[in-house]
Amino acid sequence: EADNSLESNRRAWRYYVFDPAFAVGKRVGTIQSVNVRGGPYSNLIGSQPQGALGAVVQASADLKTGTGWIYVNFDTGTDGFVFKEFLTLK
Repeated sequence: EADNSLESNRRAWRYYVFDPAFAVGKRVGTIQSVNVRGGPYSNLIGSQPQGALGAVVQASADLKTGTGWIYVNFDTGTDGFVFKEFLTLK
């Protein structure tokens, strides 16, 4: 079984930096149905529908590609990493 814990994924973030636009605790919503992943570019662990709400736990951007990844604690369903482009601040 894969280790999808937030701490496990933090160890793999050598090329990531904090994204201040999505500060820890900020409320976010999905703008479309989204895949939820265990880590940036990692395995699919679930999905969330358009309009799902949650709170930011960790925000990062890939220094190589500029891709933003946000770890969201959703109000219901699976928590995990979502592309920043599919989220909006609430």
